[in-house]
Amino acid sequence: MLFDTHTHINAEEFKDDLEDVMDRAKSAGVEAMVVIGFDRPSIEGVRPLIERYDQVYGAVGWNPVDAVDMTDKDLERIEELLSHPKMVALGEIGLDYHWDKSPKQVQKDVLRRQIRLAKKPVCRLLFIIGRRRKTRWRYSARSMQRRSAASCIVTAIIGNGLKNVLN
Repeated sequence: MLFDTHTHINAEEFKDDLEDVMDRAKSAGVEAMVVIGFDRPSIEGVRPLIERYDQVYGAVGWNPVDAVDMTDKDLERIEELLSHPKMVALGEIGLDYHWDKSPKQVQKDVLRRQIRLAKKPVCRLLFIIGRRRKTRWRYSARSMQRRSAASCIVTAIIGNGLKNVLN
């Protein structure tokens, strides 16, 4: 059985041939998948998919690149969606200093707010943490340790990243 833990089948590019995409995934042995919502349009695209397809589960969270765009209303919407029984993770969240859209402090604030959200009983889910080489992992790791059930999936580890996470 294959379980794809990170898809973007909610992207605009798939709207015209989504049924074909789902058929090809099934033919390739993918029996379940998680669709990720990371900004307003993609977050809103998750719920219809998890309700339409039995084999699709969801994860929503605000991507650090767009942290400067997140509002209180967006965080409330994320919390509301995380209460859905087919939501399995909060993410993809983290810090990403590769792109120069959202200042570091804004990214850190958005990450803190999402981690606080995840501490609420209704939202005790996995974290999906994105990481790039230029981002200090230590900040995210410290924040994660403050959560009572710090389970997470780490994506995009580059170079010595895994060694640094494990140390």
